[in-house]
Amino acid sequence: MIMKKLNAFCRYIGYATISVFIGYVSYLGGQKYDYLFKISGNLVPILISLLVFYVTIFGSILKELICYKNRTNADTSDVLKNIKLEIIIEMILIIFSLLCFIVRGACETLAPNTIKLFIAIVSNSITVFSIIYFLLAIYDSILGLWDLIEANNKK
Repeated sequence: MIMKKLNAFCRYIGYATISVFIGYVSYLGGQKYDYLFKISGNLVPILISLLVFYVTIFGSILKELICYKNRTNADTSDVLKNIKLEIIIEMILIIFSLLCFIVRGACETLAPNTIKLFIAIVSNSITVFSIIYFLLAIYDSILGLWDLIEANNKK
């Protein structure tokens, strides 16, 4: 249990580190070539679309999980708790991303130039982190769905 939490913590540290690095590299080109800055304006709709896709996958997982539970009488409460936690985290990321870009817009006109670099890198990093997190959650869900389908088709 402790190793699982430590592994998850290290994974998030890795995601954050990669996000900061990519956010910094994207900023180096300036706003004209800052690709992350360009897509950050559409980040919330992108994340909401990914959340809808994730919830759709969750429906398929739930169907297969019910079949698995009926066939094996397994306890599935932990799986349901983890999926609920993922959805909550994803919704928090959407809200946090929206707030971050509202603050970035306000700071572009009010903040001194020395702080603008930090603000741009942080918002770029949040963009990368959010997209990575959502895509990996979807990837893990698809793998879990596939495992459930295989388990349900075993005789």
